[in-house]
Amino acid sequence: MLHSSNNNKRIDRHVKPSDGNQTGDFISVDDVVNVILFAAEAEIFLLRCVGTEIGTKVGYLAQMMIGIFNLNFEPILAQPRHADILHSVADTNRLGC
Repeated sequence: MLHSSNNNKRIDRHVKPSDGNQTGDFISVDDVVNVILFAAEAEIFLLRCVGTEIGTKVGYLAQMMIGIFNLNFEPILAQPRHADILHSVADTNRLGC
């Protein structure tokens, strides 16, 4: 979660509880579009997984986005929930290309 020190508003839409150490395979929309276009041109009609195969910590991603958008926010850290997936990285071996 993010907290603005400017107006003391809490911004929690689309942000999940995290202690910052969970990892995910984050990929840009541009990269997803490029994979889809490549698959269409190569007549690959079944894409099973698109990703980077690189785990990025949620806390690092939050800090990077805060810097990119020049925001005055501080992450609000919380323990992950019991059923949360702590580490998720794509396996692109099944892409078929």
